[in-house]
Amino acid sequence: MTDGLRDDDAELVATLLAVSDVLALELDRRLRAEHGIARFEFAALAALGDDAYSAITMGDLAMLLNASASRLSHAMDRLVDRGLVTRIPSADDRRSVLATLTPAGAELLREAAPTFDGLVGELVLARLDVDGRRALLDALRGLATGLCRSHRDDAAASVSP
Repeated sequence: MTDGLRDDDAELVATLLAVSDVLALELDRRLRAEHGIARFEFAALAALGDDAYSAITMGDLAMLLNASASRLSHAMDRLVDRGLVTRIPSADDRRSVLATLTPAGAELLREAAPTFDGLVGELVLARLDVDGRRALLDALRGLATGLCRSHRDDAAASVSP
């Protein structure tokens, strides 16, 4: 793969990327076919459907989803056009816009969640026993803690004045 990685490390990285890519592609394919939304749009609806984030700034939602402001803006345009999400000015900061889930968005989320959960169960969870799931979760948490924090820090720095 590269000159800098040992063979087993190169295999680890290649396998991690392959699994991530296949899972993302299959989730995207199934969600589009059955519910007319992309995987990323589903993730945005799911975040907005979480009581902790029911009205969230676009910037915070982008960081939560590990997405660029541009990617989120395009997805939100599609969701707003379909009546699934609203964007409203923040009462606390007039420079900020809050995203909220509409009743139609909540309904689509309820309909699509079993598709998402079922496919994740089929492609990932069914292939791992309880110990395998625990080990994978521990390993991914270790990666996510550093990577996601670094990504969020970089994203915040790129939009800060």
